[in-house]
Amino acid sequence: MRIVPILLAAGILAIGPAFAQCTDCDGDGYAWPTDCNDADPLVHPGAVEACDGRDNDCDGLIDNDSRCANVCTSPGRVGTGTAITAPSDTVRAPTLVWTGTEYGVAWEDGDIFFARLDPQGTKIGADVRVTNDPGNSHGPVVLWTGTEYGVVWYNTPTDSFYFTRLDRAGVKIGADVRVATTFGAQSPTAVWTGNQYGIPWTSSRDGEIYYIGLHAAGTPASGGRITYDPGYSSVFRLVWAGSTYGIFWLDDSGGTYTTYFARLDELGSRIGPDVKVMDGFIAGQSVVWTGTQYGIAWGDSRDSIFKLYFARLDSAGTKVGMDTQVTNGPGFTDSSLAWTGAEYGLVWVDRRDGSSQIYFAHLDEGGAKIGSELKVTSSPSEEPRMVWTGEEFGAVWMDSGVRSVVHFTRLRCDCVDTDGDGFTPCDGDCNDLDPAIHPGAVERCNAVDDD
Repeated sequence: MRIVPILLAAGILAIGPAFAQCTDCDGDGYAWPTDCNDADPLVHPGAVEACDGRDNDCDGLIDNDSRCANVCTSPGRVGTGTAITAPSDTVRAPTLVWTGTEYGVAWEDGDIFFARLDPQGTKIGADVRVTNDPGNSHGPVVLWTGTEYGVVWYNTPTDSFYFTRLDRAGVKIGADVRVATTFGAQSPTAVWTGNQYGIPWTSSRDGEIYYIGLHAAGTPASGGRITYDPGYSSVFRLVWAGSTYGIFWLDDSGGTYTTYFARLDELGSRIGPDVKVMDGFIAGQSVVWTGTQYGIAWGDSRDSIFKLYFARLDSAGTKVGMDTQVTNGPGFTDSSLAWTGAEYGLVWVDRRDGSSQIYFAHLDEGGAKIGSELKVTSSPSEEPRMVWTGEEFGAVWMDSGVRSVVHFTRLRCDCVDTDGDGFTPCDGDCNDLDPAIHPGAVERCNAVDDD
């Protein structure tokens, strides 16, 4: 496997000369930053909003056309889902992205693997083995630019992280890029801005957070040090907010934990001071940008029981309103947020049943819970990740039974039994206006699919 190192870090980050970036890279007549995704010719100012979970017309909002069904009125799981992997002792860390027409899924199983799924969750083609370094590749992040996938992962022996490109079919493009060539570059996360990849990580050598930007081809754009704190700073989310990044991290200065937020420009330079979001240890965090504000979910034990909470932050990182208590406990480990254009979808690991199960809830734009929670799984499960497609949610997680399996399922928003036959469209009712038609019905030889 050919490796191209592009970044040297020696105590303080040092970056070589940036490579030139194209102008109007996708040839749609608009250049960055007017074009909010310069890798996708279907995304630009004036484009039609396609109701596909993306900002097609560059107004900063997703699915905000009156045609878009972005309110999840009656959520429900569709069928039994799809097993993405075979049972394995080393499967973990699934991650998911929606391209507008299909899903890209990556996971860890000794090496990093990748698969494509159609909108129904059926696999497209064979699995792609992204790495060939058994037992040493961990924590993948998969992103979609509009024309290709980008994958970032952490490598144990080198104590650094790597980046690679996959085309639409999942075929690797060029060599893997070793993004950090020093020991101690840990816990990378990544986002696609529409113009470049942004990747922050924590250095185990000094406990500080660093950043690098990569052009779409994987060449370096910019880089620098983000934090200068006396404690250990653990980055947990970087979010692109249309024109700036929002970065969230947990700092343990003085033996106490504090969550901070800061704004960065696309070069990774700080904009304004740190903003303290909350005090105390938190875990299982997830963050999403709505176009006007951040939604953040996390777990803490403020009431001596670990519960899941949600809050909104404005673009400057200041909390808006009160925290929403999502669960009553006890037990919570991980969460994943998605924004539909009108409300938040939230999945998390819950231990109320005596084992780890995945639950779903949706919250309105103000953060208030809507309706009752939905239990998604029936066997021990961990590490959920969820995306919005423009009409429904897609979710992956790790079934953590005797041997682990990565599962995928769809969560539709119209799971109502209109005809009263005991089945909804999510249960496979192919005509929810006729109570005589449903799964298991008697076939009446009447030129109608009764069952």
